[in-house]
This record gives sequence, C-alpha cells and structure tokens, in this order.
Amino acid sequence: MLKAFSAAIGKELDEEKCTLESYCLKYRRHCGRPAAYWSPASDEEPYFFGCLWLTCLVASGYPPKEGQFYNRMKLVLGRRSPGFTSRESGSFEDVWEDLADWTKRHHKRYRELLLPPRDTTYRKHIGRSFYLAFPNHADRLRLRAALERADLLVNDPPIRLVLEVLRRLRQDFGKDFQQELDGFFDKYLHTGRDPRDSPFWRAVVQQASAPSLDRTGGAERTGQSTLMARFDQDDLLELYIACTEQYPDKHGFIREPLGFEAGEFRYRLVPQAPSSSQRLAFDQLLTGTSRRIFARGVVPLLRVISGEYRLAQGEELAECERAVVRNDRVEAFIRAFGGKKNQSALPDWQEIEGCQLRQLDSLPRGLEDVSSLLHTTVPQRPHFVGGIRTSMGGFYRLNGYLPRIHAPGAEKVEVATAGLWLPCQRIIDEQQVEEWLLPAELDLEALQKLQVAATWKVHIEDYVLERRGEAEAALDALSIAIDHKGLPSGDFWLETASRRLETLRGPAEEVPLGFTTRNSTCTMDMVFFNATARWLGSGVGEMSLVPKEDFPWLACGPNNSPTMVVFVGDARRPVLPDGDFSPLSKDRRHWKKAFSGGASSVFVREGSEYVPLDERPEVRAIHSAYVEAACSTAQRTGSACTPTDLDRYLQETERASGDYSKEATLLLDVLSSIAHTRSGIPLREAHEHLARITDTDGHHSLRLHLLRALEEMGAIDTLPRMNGRQKLVVARRPRLVVSRRANRFSATVLGLLPQKIALLLEKEGKNRSLQLTYAAPPNRFQPPIIHLEAKNGSLEPLVALSRELAFIPPEFLNWPDVAQVPMHFTVRDELERDTPPEVYKPEAAWCWKTGAFLRTPEEPGEIGLERRSDGQRAPIYVILRAGTPVSWSYSRAWALLDAAEKAGRPPFTHDETGVLETLAHAPIHLPLPLARLCTVVGTGAPGPRLAEREGRRVVTSYVYPFGRKLAPLAARAVPESWIQRKVE
Repeated sequence: MLKAFSAAIGKELDEEKCTLESYCLKYRRHCGRPAAYWSPASDEEPYFFGCLWLTCLVASGYPPKEGQFYNRMKLVLGRRSPGFTSRESGSFEDVWEDLADWTKRHHKRYRELLLPPRDTTYRKHIGRSFYLAFPNHADRLRLRAALERADLLVNDPPIRLVLEVLRRLRQDFGKDFQQELDGFFDKYLHTGRDPRDSPFWRAVVQQASAPSLDRTGGAERTGQSTLMARFDQDDLLELYIACTEQYPDKHGFIREPLGFEAGEFRYRLVPQAPSSSQRLAFDQLLTGTSRRIFARGVVPLLRVISGEYRLAQGEELAECERAVVRNDRVEAFIRAFGGKKNQSALPDWQEIEGCQLRQLDSLPRGLEDVSSLLHTTVPQRPHFVGGIRTSMGGFYRLNGYLPRIHAPGAEKVEVATAGLWLPCQRIIDEQQVEEWLLPAELDLEALQKLQVAATWKVHIEDYVLERRGEAEAALDALSIAIDHKGLPSGDFWLETASRRLETLRGPAEEVPLGFTTRNSTCTMDMVFFNATARWLGSGVGEMSLVPKEDFPWLACGPNNSPTMVVFVGDARRPVLPDGDFSPLSKDRRHWKKAFSGGASSVFVREGSEYVPLDERPEVRAIHSAYVEAACSTAQRTGSACTPTDLDRYLQETERASGDYSKEATLLLDVLSSIAHTRSGIPLREAHEHLARITDTDGHHSLRLHLLRALEEMGAIDTLPRMNGRQKLVVARRPRLVVSRRANRFSATVLGLLPQKIALLLEKEGKNRSLQLTYAAPPNRFQPPIIHLEAKNGSLEPLVALSRELAFIPPEFLNWPDVAQVPMHFTVRDELERDTPPEVYKPEAAWCWKTGAFLRTPEEPGEIGLERRSDGQRAPIYVILRAGTPVSWSYSRAWALLDAAEKAGRPPFTHDETGVLETLAHAPIHLPLPLARLCTVVGTGAPGPRLAEREGRRVVTSYVYPFGRKLAPLAARAVPESWIQRKVE
C-alpha cells in the first residue's frame, strides 16, 4: 500500500513536471492571482496534503533502510526530490503552517492541527515533518514499551520521571533519538529554556498521551470518565463519576446531564440502585489517568462552577484549594500542602479544604508514588480568588471587590496593562496562606480583562528553570435591572404552610406567592393590627395599646405625627374629655398631636366603611370637644390616669432609613445582574457571592440564615429539584402586595429590588403623593422593607407606580376574615408516616449541639433526625424515636420543625413586643408564607441578629418582628408546641 501511495505521488509530480517541494509551494507562488486554486481560506481540501504526509512517513523510517531523511526520500521519489531549501515563496515549514491555519478555520469539519515549534538551528526545512513523525517506528515501539513499564502512558506525564527512564535506557534507542535526547538536555535544560518549547519533548509527550492504535497492552486511553464532586444543600461534599458522550453504557448505571460545562464531560453516572461500596463503583467506572490518580489516594479538586469540582491534573494543581485524600495519605498531604481535614462521603477518605496545592520538584515522604504532583509539560497556572464572579466566569469591575491571585510558591506575579506588566504585592495571612494583590494604580476602566502571569523557580534533575504560567478573566460591569428570569425547566418542591410539600413545574415566569389575590375585596381591614395603633381615652394623654371600652378614638402613625385618627366610639353615648390627665408629659404630647392636625385625616368607622368626619356632624361635635381639650392651657383639675409611656412601646415603629448598606447594595446588584440573564442559580453559587460580599466565607450557617432572610423578604425563592440534589435560587420580580388600613391602601414591596430602583421608587412615589416608610432590617446585610400608603384612599397611585417602574401588577393580601386564619397561613397536614423507602440509606445525622448534619454525630437522644440518600434523587430526612423511624420528609425545614416538636424543644420564643425568635445556632425558621406575612404587615424585616464575638460574626437569634398586635394572630396559625414564652 505504501509503495502504491508513493508511486501515485511520483506520477502526479511527473505530470506537473515539478519537484515535491515546488509542487507544494505552487499555491504560494500564485497567491492573490486568479490562477491560485487554494489558500488557507479555501473551502477545498489542500491538494498537497498527501505530499506532507509522505514527508512524515519518510521521517518515521520509511523505507526501512539506514540513512538520513534525504537519502530515504530519494529512494522513494528519485530525482523528483533533490532536497529542500528556502525559496522566495517559502519552505515546507510555511506549508505546514498554512495547513494548520486551514484546519483552524475549518475546525467544525476537521481536527485542528497543532504543530511543534520551528527548529531554527538544525532542521530548518524538515523540522515539522521530522517531529510530527518522531520518533521513528522502531524508537516509537521502544518508547511506548519503556513508558508503559514505568506506568507513564498518561496525559502529560511528569517530566522528571520520564527523563529518568530515558536516561536509563538511552542506549536502547536509535541514533536520531539519542541525538535529540542529548540536544534536549544541552539546548533546553542546561540553558534554562522551558521543556514545553522543545519539539523533542512535545513528541515524547504525544506518544505518552496518545499512543498509536497498534498498542495492545497497558493502560487505557484517558478522557472517557473522571471523578467529580459537588456540595449538596446540606453543605456535604459528594463524589461522583462524570463521563463523555462517547463513554460506553455500563450495566447498573444511568446517565444524567451535568447541566453545566465541564470540558468534554457531559454526564453524571448514577447508580440505578444504592451501591454497598462507592469505592468499588469508582474502580469500575474510572478510566486511564483518573483511575491511576484515585488509586494513589490523592484527588485534587478544581472548581468548575460554584459547588461543583472535577479532578485536577498537571498544570491545574496550583488552582486547587481542596482535595479528597485517602486516610493513609492525610498526614503527609497536610504536611506538604497544609489545609483542614473534614469528614468525607467516601469511607476511609478525608476532605481537605484550604490546602496550598502546587506542582513539586520531588515527592515528599508519604507521597512517594503520587506522581501526579510533579511538574508536567505545561507550567502550573495562577488563578483568581475572591472578587465577585459573573455567570460566565469573569469578574465584575468593582473597586474594593477585585479578585486576588493565588500562586503558591511563585517568585513573582504580574498583571498586564497597556502593554506593560505591573508587579503584584505578595501577602501572607494569619493562616499562612500566600496570595497576591493587584496593584493599586491599576486602571480598571481601561481593562476589558485581567491577565496575570506567575513565575516559579523549579528544579528538574540538576537543572534550575524559571517557568511562567498565565491566567486571564473578563471584567464586566453590573447590569442593574428588574426583569428577572423566571423558573427554569423541571419539577420542583414548593414550600407552603403544609407539611406535605407541593410541586411546581417549570418553566414559569413567576413562582406563586400563594397568599395573594387580584381581588381587592378579599383583604381585611388591618387597621386594628397596625403596630402603631393606640386607642385614646377621655383624659389628656390617656391611651391604650389594645381596644378598651370608653376609649372612642383610634390613632395610627408615628408617635408625634399620626397619619390617621378614627372615631370608633358610639355617637349616641359620647365619651367626652373629663379633665383627667396622664402624669407623663410625653403621653400628653402624643395625645394632643392626634387632635391638632385638622379634620382631613379624621374618619368615622361605620361597620367596614370609613366616613369623613365632615359628613357626620354629631361626631364632629365630639371631635371639637377633644380639640378644645388638646389646645387648652388651663390648669389641670382632674385625676391622674394610668400612664402608657407610648415611646417605650413604639420604639420599633421609629422611622427607619431607606438607605441600603454597602454590602446589601452590592449583593442585590449582583443577584439582579445574574437574574437578568439566567433562570435560577445553584444555591452554592448564591452562597459564594454572599460569602465574598459579606466576608463570611467560613460562616456557612450565617449565610444560610441570610439567604433565608432574603427569601422571607420576598426577594428570592429557593427551590429544590425533585429529581436531584440541586437547589436553585430564583429571583422574584418586584411587585406591591397591598392590604387595607381603614379607608386607605397600604403596600409593601416584595421582590429583588436593587437600590438604584429603590431610589427611583422613592422619587416616583413622592410624585404621586404616596407616603413612604421603611422597616429596618435586623442586620446590615439585608435591605430595608419599603412600605407605601396612598393618602387619599385611592388604589390608582399604587397601580400607576407599578406600571411606571415595570413592576408586576399589584396583588392583595388574601385574608378576608379576621376571625379565621386562611389555609395558606395555617400549619397543617402531617409528614409522611409510612416506612421510609428502603433504597434510601443513612449518610448523616442532625446534631442539636452544633446545628448541622454530621457524618459521625454525637448521641442524638430519644429523638433523632437522619439524612438518607439513594445516590440519585434529593435526600430524605427521617425522624426517629429510639432509633425507629416515625416520620419523614423531603423538606429539611419541616423535618427539623417536626423533630424539635417531638423532642420537646420548642423552636420559638415570643416576647411582649410581638417578636418571635428561634434558636441562634439552628437553621429552623417559620414556614415561608407566615414569614412573608411578617414582611408584609409586621413591624420589621425577618432575619438574623448578629454580634461580634472574638473577632467572629455569630448569629445571636433569628427574629420575626410581627409586632404586639399581629403576633397573637400569627400564633394562631402554628402549633402551640412550637412556642415557649420568653422568660424576662
């Protein structure tokens, strides 16, 4: 066949009356002329490809005769190949480069050709042909056999170990190979040049990582499957196998799409039935390099996206800060790379976080056979840490929140700007973690991307080299908008007031709130539950915080400036001022303010209607008597009545600022920018943004509370998928939730609302004569809650405001009758009482002391809570009594509430100000509809209260400030066993 191929080439050259070289260069001589029939931009295949392939064939040792390349070529083509030279139109090296350019332009049709570097010293004209075919057939067989015996037939093998093999077996190879090996040491290592620039080394690596098809023994080809890991919703690291499209089906396993880009890997292999040994499954499914690395007990993990990791290899090591390590390697690993060990889902392995992985010159004691830690062809790269990442992997251009550079052991790190490289500053924190800061003089606005380079000094055998690795990331501006994407495709669990979770199918533009309606008649009058409501008696300064006989007036609003006064007495039996007075001057002042603001904000309540004072002369006469008493300066002659001390009880109603903190502003801006382009983000990614913005990287429970608070404020929804462990965070588009207060409509803004839009809302609201007030958040990481009220009793200003700001149309609080708590606010139903499915196996248990799931918890006591998994779907949570299951749920929140109730641990306290609180350390919260009721009509925002203790932020409590009026009503919706009275 080879003779026939060579003869065909010779015949073509004879017909064209060309030498091999002139035939290949013909298109370059006619470039740009009509006669030119091929160029790197042509759609046609290159006519000269067979000739180039022939040069590689001859370079590989064909025909099998001793001699140099040109001698063998003459044996094949005779006079048609007198020798190769450089011509005006170029040389064979140029033809190779044009071919590579053509494959790059047509990469969808053909695999891109990667050429070795030009040889500018010895093989100036046939360097590419020689090194693409190097080593020759005989040496290739010897090389593969040698590398296979040393277990080095892997992608990008370690330089040091390969050179040791080649030095030891040098005499086994042919003359060309020995000459190239010696030249590699003399021209590259001895002079400090990087091995990756050597054509010889590139050819050796090519044989190691992609051996020819005639090899029958040894290791498998790599790239078919790999080890990956992810954090689930309980913050536990789970290991799994990912595979490529071409990976063969395996009995007992099904494919599940990853849902994100991870190189060539597209699917997760999921067992159809729980496996008794995860280790056995890994041994069966892993291929090539992945199997070797796993077998040697050190698995470095490279972050792919938030909460998702894959096995790292070669130059990726310096980008890793996490690994899974077999128990017998843990001590040696931490000694070499540092880090903190945690429990792992894989028996006999530990998860190591915060380690400083990097490529090594030599292997340390205890890791002598972990060759994947040594230097490879491509130098290790620096990587970015911190900063606020975009959904595409870049960073937002934000001063104060720029990424740092992680490059363990680097001699220097530089950043490119305007054609220059500026030095970065090395810092070492208290944990001895080394990082580099971008220079302060860096002009961010002039940069579209960050490009950094790190230089390491490495030792290969007895040679010292400087190796340089680079990394880059795009810089993007925030995109502030409120047209958030909705729910993506799939089936999700939806949290309601029922212990039995409801289901929701995507895609959907909105996640329903579940407690609102478009019917304005279905919302009751909330005036009596207003936190500022106080009833006014006949004495000057006589007031009550609850309805009381002979207290005919109701005032609402701030202490010194009530916004509404309502007559709630009986005009037929008027109660008139009697000369009594409060001994507290401030109570007298507040009482007088209610009757000194004119009659425009005074109404008479008649059933469910409110009539202006001017329309009821009999009540106007009563009101005049109270105005006279309020304005009187005569000496008091009556008796002292019981003081109220209104200031003390209404402290929580003081006007809060509408300003967002720096952290809250940035968090909402980042989340809204992501939601503008993506339908939901993984919960772990939201955790990552929150950690970087609030500097709470080591406080998972705190972040969990903060994200729950954002959900309870109506800014986001967190929804677990029914068919897997992923939990998505979906932004809510802003809308007004309206309730009625006397004859006026009040509204609360629910939704993810960046401060820029909040400021616009304030401006437009004032233009429409809406009164804005703010409910303060319990910590600086949450935004305030915005309340609006239409002063004239009309709904139209609220509707017009929603339309102007592109909000979702207003919805009304669905609570028609004060005497009956609606079903959507009532805790109801029971958890599953049947036996938990046998396919779910225990993998962690709840620890009441730490408020977290642990793989080896302390003794749980009479009532325990287990998390069980089947390896495919979302986990279930099983409540046990004396070790026997009594109920279970897919919802961790409901399982925790049920377990606390059965254990006699009431999770909530209730104080006299109407604030419900939960245990500080446990992620136990009210059912979502009740929590959002607190947001809509309560006195403040639900969320965690924080304190600084020993330089660390801690959650002291999680609060629901319903207010003293609304709290008793909300308490009717939950079991009595949930609440214990707070002991003062």
